[in-house]
Amino acid sequence: MTQSSRHPASRLPRLPSSYHEIVHVRTAQYPGRLFPLVLLENGRPGYVINAYLNYLMMRGEQESTFRQKLQAVCQLYEFCRRKYGDAQLDEAEVRGLIFEFGSAKLHGTIQPDGSDSLNLYWRPVLPSTLRSILRYIDDFDAFQVAHFRSTALNPAETRFQTAFQRYQDFKARTQYDPFVHLFPSRSRERKEAAYAVVQHKRDSQRRRPHKVFPAEFIIEMIERTPEPRDKMLLLLMAFGGLRRSEPLHLLQHDMIGQFRDTGAAWITLADPVRGPTRWTGEDGREHAATRREFLAHEFHNGQLPVGHPLRNLQPRCLYGRHSHGLYVGFKGMTFTGHDENNFVHWLHEEAGVMFWKAHADYIQQRFHNKPAHWPYHPFLFIRVDADGFGLPLTLAAVEKIFARAAGRVGITGVGPHSLRHFYGYYLASVLKMPIEQAQACMHHASVLSTQVYYRTDPEVIRREILVAAYKATDKAVPAHIGEQTVCRLSFPAGWRLSEDELFILRHSRHPRKR
Repeated sequence: MTQSSRHPASRLPRLPSSYHEIVHVRTAQYPGRLFPLVLLENGRPGYVINAYLNYLMMRGEQESTFRQKLQAVCQLYEFCRRKYGDAQLDEAEVRGLIFEFGSAKLHGTIQPDGSDSLNLYWRPVLPSTLRSILRYIDDFDAFQVAHFRSTALNPAETRFQTAFQRYQDFKARTQYDPFVHLFPSRSRERKEAAYAVVQHKRDSQRRRPHKVFPAEFIIEMIERTPEPRDKMLLLLMAFGGLRRSEPLHLLQHDMIGQFRDTGAAWITLADPVRGPTRWTGEDGREHAATRREFLAHEFHNGQLPVGHPLRNLQPRCLYGRHSHGLYVGFKGMTFTGHDENNFVHWLHEEAGVMFWKAHADYIQQRFHNKPAHWPYHPFLFIRVDADGFGLPLTLAAVEKIFARAAGRVGITGVGPHSLRHFYGYYLASVLKMPIEQAQACMHHASVLSTQVYYRTDPEVIRREILVAAYKATDKAVPAHIGEQTVCRLSFPAGWRLSEDELFILRHSRHPRKR
């Protein structure tokens, strides 16, 4: 039975909150980011919640986590107001607020007949999701208890703050009360300790396997992509193992050059904020600094009008979501080398050669004969549509580029991340690279993250067992068993350099040839 059949009203739009409103405003303190000002039902800003949001922005909270924390606190506030209205909460209601909220998120608020007395229309969330929500609420709780122990300044928040302070008392009780697990059932308003279900683990057997892009269509998909920029993106995701957001952080001078032995593109990777970079300034001198400092020094763009998205340029992961598509998240990378030694590891060097050729066509078509300082930013990938030509490419555009490319070869039902799963699958099943080396190729901090992608094909395992069994009994391995059964890639001739081109490359004195 589907979730929509269990909850007919889940298809209905939830009523907008009448207890708070979020208005995005520009501030002098954060010139490149819109501040989400929270207004309460009395039309005044919520002092504590907005102070908390300012605190998060000051400490450089990632945009995705920032939004999740804001949503968690606002949902708790809305739940409290919709359930209790303007009534003063008694002791039992105050102590049970967090548990009531957790139960509503875990089980949903929609009744079997499709009604919802709270007008929230929340669908059930997974226990792991609820634990994240409560962790975000705890973070806000710690902030408000540390900074606002006195009576709240805004009367509309008084009841909410009191409930949080009582919840803080409950958390302290967990340090000494052995019967704290019975706490919800001590209230006459609660008949059972349903909150304990939050600790249940999700059954790993029920998890759906990750979708890997079919290896037999990879080359054809890239070959049938006409736009050089789109080819570069697909090559980076499929043969470089990058996430869909990571190519959008690349700068034009991250294209260092070519590897002398194969001619593959040499592309450096770095943290978009703290990562090091070198460049030649307008003064003709060499500079070295972080990428954030590079953007602030070279791309202030004071000649652009106030409010232009490229004015006061900063790393894309520091923008808000309401920033003309400039925001691009960054999950993080772990590097094993230094500076230019942190580069894209190509599955096959032929893909790196194809990237170099596509890049040359891309520069010729999109950057040749353009005005000085155009496109007013250093990011490698730009938009080519008429409405935003020259602006940094957006995440939504990457999704569309992949969907069109996959559609040309008849592949549906997978997303861009399936290319990263193909990268891990190919490392394990075809190249048979040790997982520790695969971890370095995928720039993971933990090998546990690599295990999600490092999938050995069952047929490969079966063949390896057969070969080992024959060798253990001193028997010759039949030719049909020793053959490779996993799809191997066949690269067109255009993906390689000729012998003459390789000879010239190897003997070149160009400083950008490695």
